[in-house]
Amino acid sequence: MSRGCWVVILWLGLLLSPLAIPLLNVIPAAGDPDVIYVPDDYSTIQSAINYAEENDTIVVRAGTYKEHIDILSKKRLTIVGEEGAEATIIDGIGWYEVIRIFNSEEITLEGFTITNASDGIYVRDGNSTTIEDCIIRDNGDDGIHIGWSEEVVIRRCDIVNNTDDGLYLWSVFDALIEDVNSSDNYKNGFYLRDSRDLSISYCQAYNNNDDGFHLWGISNASMVGCVAYLNDDDGIQVFSSNNILISGCEGYHNLYGFSVSDSYDIWLLGVEGYNNSQDGLSIGGSDRICISNSQFAENDDDGLYSSASRIYISLDLPRKL
Repeated sequence: MSRGCWVVILWLGLLLSPLAIPLLNVIPAAGDPDVIYVPDDYSTIQSAINYAEENDTIVVRAGTYKEHIDILSKKRLTIVGEEGAEATIIDGIGWYEVIRIFNSEEITLEGFTITNASDGIYVRDGNSTTIEDCIIRDNGDDGIHIGWSEEVVIRRCDIVNNTDDGLYLWSVFDALIEDVNSSDNYKNGFYLRDSRDLSISYCQAYNNNDDGFHLWGISNASMVGCVAYLNDDDGIQVFSSNNILISGCEGYHNLYGFSVSDSYDIWLLGVEGYNNSQDGLSIGGSDRICISNSQFAENDDDGLYSSASRIYISLDLPRKL
């Protein structure tokens, strides 16, 4: 047998020996996701994002990071504060956006305090963006500003003391907003405009200088179990919208508890508007408004005021408007 054949046999024997098998297991396959640690692997979050590839996870250790973060043309990237929002702070040092997501897909932000810039989080063309367990506070414009995006998820966030709106959505299609508190913002707690297919559940809006929830140009949305109180204007305002279900929500200690104008096919089921400075529910310039199992009591003006074309009030939900 030639020397070449002996070399091949020897190489195969070493490769398949028990000593070689563990070495084979630790060699990563091309394209496997990485876990990147900041500041262990990279000193800044931005440098970690620049290095990261599709499906990677960036874990940020506790601390304060003074930087602006751009997530541009990335896919399937998760960025997590290791010890949660109270311990992991991103400080935008007073200008620009703290985090900007542009032309990206499936970006997840979880467990950060985001503060001290213009917008806290700015998203445009960011389909399947998820923001969870974050505190967005003390920014010069909106806490969260999202536009031209689809399949957005915002869960378990506190949005506090921003100079413009707490959460601003425009041209967003298919969004889930769940267990979000928006308070002490200089304009609206939630400003949702020109969007469709929204699910808003168990959110609170309070101590905002305009409305708690402001829906303008919204089509196909549900609000379930939401509470609006101590806002300077309306608790929940629906304007120029259609096919909106508001169920199990409360509006109290606002100017108006609920306000509906220039809208149609609006359902208010099991809602309560009480102790407001003017009406519990005010309806104007609207059509096909259904109110069922709802109460509007102890308001300084009217419990229910309506100039709608058609309004249906019942204890039992009608089959059809």
